[in-house]
Amino acid sequence: MKHASDIFPQALAELLAIGDKARQQRETRAKDTRQRDTRNADDRETIRVKGKEKRAKQALLQFN
Repeated sequence: MKHASDIFPQALAELLAIGDKARQQRETRAKDTRQRDTRNADDRETIRVKGKEKRAKQALLQFN
C-alpha cells in the first residue's frame, strides 16, 4: 500500500487539473451563449424592422 505522502501530491495535481478543465468548459459555454444571444438579438431586431417596413408599405398601398 502506498503511503499518503506519495499519493497526496498526485491526487492534488489531478484535482487541480479537473478543476481547471471544468473552468475552461464553463467559460467556453458562457462565451458561446453570449455570442448566440447577440446573434439572436440582431435577428429579432432585423425581423422587427422588416415587419414595420411591411406594415408601412401595406398602409401606403391602402391609401393609394
